[in-house]
Amino acid sequence: MSAVGIDFGTANIAMAVWQDGAFRILEDTHGDARSSTFLAFKANTGGGKVERIFASEAISQSTLNLDNTLFDIKQFVGRPAPQQGDMLFSTSHYPFKCSGRPGMPICFEVPSLSARDSSISTLDVCKIWMHRSRKLWEISHMGTNGPNEASGANIAHPTCVVTYPYWWNKKQRSVLKNSAKQTGIFPKVFLLNDPTAVLFGAFLFSLPSTIPYNVVVVDVGAKSLAATVFQTNGRTGSMEERSFHVLDCGTTRLDYLLMRHCLDQFEAQHKRIIQYTAAAIHRLHLACKEAKEKLLTQRSKNISVDDFTDEKDLLVMMNQKTFETFTVPYANKVVSLINHALNQAFPRGPPEDYEILLVGQASRMAAVQQGVKREFGDHVNASVLLSADRAAVHGAAAVAMILEVAPVLGRLKLSQHYRPLCEILRTHGSAEKARNDLLAYGKAQLRPSVPPKPLSLPEKSNRQSAGPGRQRIAPGARVSNKSVHSSRMESSKSSQDMELEERPVSASSHAPSFDQRILPSHLGQNRSDTRA
Repeated sequence: MSAVGIDFGTANIAMAVWQDGAFRILEDTHGDARSSTFLAFKANTGGGKVERIFASEAISQSTLNLDNTLFDIKQFVGRPAPQQGDMLFSTSHYPFKCSGRPGMPICFEVPSLSARDSSISTLDVCKIWMHRSRKLWEISHMGTNGPNEASGANIAHPTCVVTYPYWWNKKQRSVLKNSAKQTGIFPKVFLLNDPTAVLFGAFLFSLPSTIPYNVVVVDVGAKSLAATVFQTNGRTGSMEERSFHVLDCGTTRLDYLLMRHCLDQFEAQHKRIIQYTAAAIHRLHLACKEAKEKLLTQRSKNISVDDFTDEKDLLVMMNQKTFETFTVPYANKVVSLINHALNQAFPRGPPEDYEILLVGQASRMAAVQQGVKREFGDHVNASVLLSADRAAVHGAAAVAMILEVAPVLGRLKLSQHYRPLCEILRTHGSAEKARNDLLAYGKAQLRPSVPPKPLSLPEKSNRQSAGPGRQRIAPGARVSNKSVHSSRMESSKSSQDMELEERPVSASSHAPSFDQRILPSHLGQNRSDTRA
């Protein structure tokens, strides 16, 4: 049997497999469980093939070869080329250059690629990462020589499940899927949205056998905040899901706030506004990201950049008290989004049996955990927090194994069936042993003459944690409908195009209202008129 799950994130990529009833994370060549999405290109002096450098090695390379380094490419997938004044492509946020006519697919200029054509598309970048993922999988399973005759046909063509943000449109999903299928990297590839992947990963890995009726998956990612409410009817077994997200409000925004703080401190020390190069801003960005990670476990961390500008070094002391001035307001936004999702899903007040699964990179922040626990108490599942950054990749690996042994389940909307499927896997311990039950379940659900069998669940409690009409009051800033994207998918809908989840964003959604003017939009200019 061969199956692999890939959690394709904005800042990191992780891979896992499901073997012998347990998950196993596939480490990269540097021994890291999660690979940074940094990708660097280095031209050989002899004119040979351009070398590709990945992850932590690419981060080191970026300080010396910034023009040939790309990162956070996932957020550009499916987007058109930028127009003049587009803040998303501000050189202060991303030092690489974008190309392409307005309205056409975006490309990036990488001088090391070719003297004639130095541009590369987001599809090509995704292909490169899929090639690397396939290579890492082959090394893990068969050694450095790749597949061979003894490995068998299934080993050479593993089933692959790749996660994606639920609000992605069809064009964005097709880019991700085609990056694996066009060149035969993963011929059998399925897409699974992040909240559903978390459900499978959490209930198979860290949660007890009793599955609550109502689950709120809260994903605190690199570029966005997202909350998905899964509601199950105890009598019929039908399920409804509602999702809400706020873009440009992930941990990357914290990086920019830290950078803004460091620049203010640096200029206050030298008593003047200074012009910065793209290389200097990028080195400061890396230093702030490192400090943010260290402050998860340390009381203090110096943010330092040698020879920052004009032969002057930058040194800013960051302790927990100062760090909390950035993380506590961020935690309040997380709490506000959860309250907004609960109010929309349960107008009469949330029931007592709901659980919150807090996942994502920023879920490890003390301020985020404390703020959510203070507001929602025992509704926050503590066991999931222990593996919050691995829940999605665990779920992707489990679904990949399920589809390997029972491909017919790919025609179902798996978020509607995660309970019985998880129970089958838990009973048998592995997908191979559960093959017959999985096939039987899939055929029963797809049989047109027989309605879906209701789930055998205990009777739902009628107690409510809030009275009729009572709304939860969120601490800090209030989340409004104008700043939150929302989508709703009824349980009767299912995907029929081999994509496991299709959930279009409501047409009435509005763009988030968070201020983006954190760093100067054009480096080398006076910044007095661009401060946040």
